[in-house]
Amino acid sequence: MKSLTKKIIAGLMAGSFFFVGAGEVYAADGRPPHLPQNHQQTEEQIKDWAKHISEWSGVAEKDIVDSVKIGRMYNDIEFAALLSKISKKSFKDVLAMKTDWFGVMKKLGVTREKYESAVEELEIKDMSKEAGIDEATTKSLLEKHYHPRDIVIAGKIAKASGKNIQEVLDMKKINQRWIDIAKELNVEPKFPEGNEEPPEHQRPPQPPQR
Repeated sequence: MKSLTKKIIAGLMAGSFFFVGAGEVYAADGRPPHLPQNHQQTEEQIKDWAKHISEWSGVAEKDIVDSVKIGRMYNDIEFAALLSKISKKSFKDVLAMKTDWFGVMKKLGVTREKYESAVEELEIKDMSKEAGIDEATTKSLLEKHYHPRDIVIAGKIAKASGKNIQEVLDMKKINQRWIDIAKELNVEPKFPEGNEEPPEHQRPPQPPQR
């Protein structure tokens, strides 16, 4: 379980998954990369982001939007939503506790193991949706040491070509790109080329440690 979680945390590609830091790089103001700076954000953009957080965390959209309006940083809002989900505590109370998140986790009784388990569950769910496969298949492929990026892209190709995802994964050799596999199966590629490990600065942060 621990190695699987580390693989997910280390391997998420930019823009594909939902969670704070999950392959995304927040701006200096704590803003997710797909949202413009504060003075450029529209109400619709903020509501869309709040809806996304609400769907996986159970926090009311209004509470998330209100937190943005009073100037709370986006990454703090998203992390508070996760800790609220894990601890079953009020989102507002968790967000108000924020000094350093390591300290908040300790006060809430959220261990690293609980944190990693929650991240794993939610990332597998999101990855499965992105790849168009069931969660059991996603987890099985991760346990076989397939890279999350490969699973998502192979899932897209499998869906478009009518192939089984394992068949698509088996087609790819070390010296091939996914765009080559897509062309071989007469599929229009709609994903980034390459299969490189994301740079260190694009990887999601590990849970806080002392």
